[in-house]
Amino acid sequence: MFKLDTITQIDYSLEYIEAGLAAGQQGAGVRWQAAFKAARDGWDLDRARRLLLLVKRLSLDLRQQSVVRYLEGTLLVRQGQWPAGAEAFERALVMKRQVGDTDGEIAVLNALAGLYRQMDKPLDQVVQLYEQALRLAESTADQAGRDGLLTGLGVTYYGLGKLDQAQACQEEVLTLAQDGGDRALEATALHHLGAIAWTQGALEQAQAHLEAALALERELNDEHGQAETLNSLGLVEQAWGNWLAAAAAYEHSLAIFQRYGDLHGQVQALTNLGNAAWLLGNVEQGQAWHEQALALARDLSDARLTGQVLASLGDAYRSLGRPIEAEGVFVAAVAQQQAAGDERSLKHTMLNLGALYHAENRLAEAQEAYSQAMVLASRQGDARIKAFALLDLGKVAALQEDWPMAQSLVEQAVEIALTGDYRDCLATAHQVLGDLARLAPQPDAGAILRHYAEALAYAADFNQATLDQVLTHLRAVWSAHAEDGYENEVLWFCRSIVTLWQDIGWEEEHPEVIGVFEELAASVAD
Repeated sequence: MFKLDTITQIDYSLEYIEAGLAAGQQGAGVRWQAAFKAARDGWDLDRARRLLLLVKRLSLDLRQQSVVRYLEGTLLVRQGQWPAGAEAFERALVMKRQVGDTDGEIAVLNALAGLYRQMDKPLDQVVQLYEQALRLAESTADQAGRDGLLTGLGVTYYGLGKLDQAQACQEEVLTLAQDGGDRALEATALHHLGAIAWTQGALEQAQAHLEAALALERELNDEHGQAETLNSLGLVEQAWGNWLAAAAAYEHSLAIFQRYGDLHGQVQALTNLGNAAWLLGNVEQGQAWHEQALALARDLSDARLTGQVLASLGDAYRSLGRPIEAEGVFVAAVAQQQAAGDERSLKHTMLNLGALYHAENRLAEAQEAYSQAMVLASRQGDARIKAFALLDLGKVAALQEDWPMAQSLVEQAVEIALTGDYRDCLATAHQVLGDLARLAPQPDAGAILRHYAEALAYAADFNQATLDQVLTHLRAVWSAHAEDGYENEVLWFCRSIVTLWQDIGWEEEHPEVIGVFEELAASVAD
């Protein structure tokens, strides 16, 4: 009964608004706009569409038409009809300029820039739109409008990989929001600052910003904002090695995006879910998530999202042992990202493409891809990706038997990783340094033991999967060493690791480490 009464009330409300508009009642247009915005912002898109149809049947002057055309564009964007939305904004912009509506022109430029940012439009062009709007805003007292423009400009800089400019914009927005007591804008700025910090590899800072944003969004009952922030927090959890927690955050985010009909958000959450599934060993499930995300991204005609999803799908194919398909998808992703100017995502794709070439022993191509990733990461201030690119270049140099270069590159990676506390990078880097020390013309037993012990400790402090990988590598290395007749060295190493592990108190937390080396020592002693 309650549901029926609610529906009846909604119908009466529409009839009341329609009658007021038809009679030209004073305040009828204001009531209509309020009702339309409430329906649109509440993601009641069918009601918003019905309200739009009411007013489009009326005879309107040019100023009124400009308002309706702009609001129509905002609805089309929410419905995922981006080309039609852009057309509506472009027509509204012409009308706003004809009637001299400066405030309206700023609003349309802001909306058009935001939409272009999500479409296949050069981001430099988007920056120009925001800058036009900001110049107009300087002549008005519309501080809230300026805040929104700075937010959008910061997001565009982020997409271009210009992280310093992006951070400056969002920090200014945060200050303005806090000074003005605008809690919603404060949450938005904190979210963006968290994303920038994550991209720079500053994981603790990213987590702090995002958790502060999430707290504000919960306080404001902003469920859609919570979905976006949860998705970003999942990325931080993933970088910390908490892959199950990351997957849970993505699933929560996806459920909210689906409930609101936000296709753009669904693509991002599905892509991240696929990546988490891949990390957790559920590669086929990851592929399914990625393919679902790719279909949605193509339906949205979103070149940047399409490029990002293709890169993730390429990783799934690589893990499934399908290198030809993986390479084709990676190459397509690179083309999409280069065309869209998405250098922020391109560095991730180049790193993954390098890993494919590396696994195929195509070392020159791997080196080129890794080098491009490092250049992009350096330019963007992305310390985490730079550390991994240096580490991967060091691995290639080792395979090419350029030992001094390999040592130098991996040590540079360690220096960066220590600053950012990238424990997964440190685990692999010390494993490689241990290999280099072992293969040196005059092996240093202390260096070998120190690096391999560091690799185990960092891996154990990251997650179980990484620890298992290091253990598998060390078991294979020292088993082969025993087969080559160096039983005494193997026994020394196994006993030394067991003693060290017991000394740091991790015997109960990670007993498998002692188990592996006691078993290996026993097999050699026999």
